[in-house]
Amino acid sequence: MILYFSATGNGKYIAEQIAEKTDEKCMSIVDCICEDKYCFSNEKIFGMVVPTYFWRLPRIVAEYLGKLRIENCGYTFFLASYGTTTGEAGSMAKKIMAHNGQNFDAYYSVIMLDTWTPVFDLTNKNRVDKWLSDGKKQLKLVIGNIMSKRKGNFVDRKLYSRKPEL
Repeated sequence: MILYFSATGNGKYIAEQIAEKTDEKCMSIVDCICEDKYCFSNEKIFGMVVPTYFWRLPRIVAEYLGKLRIENCGYTFFLASYGTTTGEAGSMAKKIMAHNGQNFDAYYSVIMLDTWTPVFDLTNKNRVDKWLSDGKKQLKLVIGNIMSKRKGNFVDRKLYSRKPEL
């Protein structure tokens, strides 16, 4: 099961790509909240895909993580999408999960378009295409890691403040 939160479609896209390649289902965290679904057990793969909002987790995701229970799942992961940096999103998720006596097996990040339009100009087609290309390359590597069930922190810190080259 791959859960996602997505306001612009980036997270849904990532979750759907992972679900397709791993033969898993994906579900919106908003739908989980509406259905009062906070416990997942016996999943081969359980993952969460969320955006980085102002270098943090979106409030709805943090609140959901606080109630989440993962039991007897084969492999678990957390993935934060980002435009310029994942900030504290991954460490926030880790702290919330640890508070509940849980942990993800792996942490990932994938660069996507930064959609905060007051600062980021998305009218430059070359820049947007480069951003998308970089994100697809990262996602392919992440999916390979997920399928191999690699454990660890694979958040690429070298990319934190990186902007695509023109």
